[in-house]
Amino acid sequence: MDAQEVKLILIETLGEDKALSLIPAAKCVFENPESLISVKNYNTIVEGMESCFVDSMENDGDSEKSRILEKGISKIRNLREVVEEKGKKQMMVCKSDIFTKYEKIESKWNPLSLVSLPVSWTKSFDIAPDIREDDPTNCQLSLVHKYPRSKSAPLVIPIDVREMEQFLLGSMVMFSIFDSSRKKFPVVLKDPETCNEMLKSTKNWAEMGELILSSFDLTPERIGDVLKSLLESIVLAEPVMQTGSAKMPKRKKPTENLVDVWAERKKSYITNMTKKSKNV
Repeated sequence: MDAQEVKLILIETLGEDKALSLIPAAKCVFENPESLISVKNYNTIVEGMESCFVDSMENDGDSEKSRILEKGISKIRNLREVVEEKGKKQMMVCKSDIFTKYEKIESKWNPLSLVSLPVSWTKSFDIAPDIREDDPTNCQLSLVHKYPRSKSAPLVIPIDVREMEQFLLGSMVMFSIFDSSRKKFPVVLKDPETCNEMLKSTKNWAEMGELILSSFDLTPERIGDVLKSLLESIVLAEPVMQTGSAKMPKRKKPTENLVDVWAERKKSYITNMTKKSKNV
């Protein structure tokens, strides 16, 4: 909050000398009017002005003085409301029907011959086969999140063959909207209004699709190189058997979490009491 604005209100309401004598916290705004005032100092100044108003009402009986103080308090409170209004963040979330659930499609590829493909710079995300121990012919691709420097089991998100197609297409479109200034769209997309503008102005959606493909450098040559590289990796890969299907994490109910917390507290209490008894 701007100290200069608070200073002007104090001078208008009480005058500099009286403000400094009645409200010690006001010293900061008079000494450094170009700085920002802390929330703590602001609240102390407001409380000081309110105390002055109460004293005026009880002791002076001066309605004009009380009216000026009341007006000053209203102004200084409005400063806080303006700052909070500026700091508010709004988010609009809409649900899209781009991703739809398909019936499971079994692959003809032998799942024992698949390799995982890292899909992130940190190598924490892989696209990998999930092979079932009881039925090796039954396999599905999964997005695997491996927690770096952690002993936790990887988080496995199964993705159906058709879902993967929609996942890739939808992700490309989402990133294109998010960074639309690089896509050479006729309109920079930033809100529902600009989206509506593009919907009305676009006649050839294939051209928009071409802009997205070119921005990701998705050419037949590049896709062919990636395919060639992956096939070479599969040919040269060492056979690794998955001992069992990775399990999906089970979410606990709030009551179960509370029981776990209480159990840990009791365990810690018993441990500490045991240590103290040994030291006695």
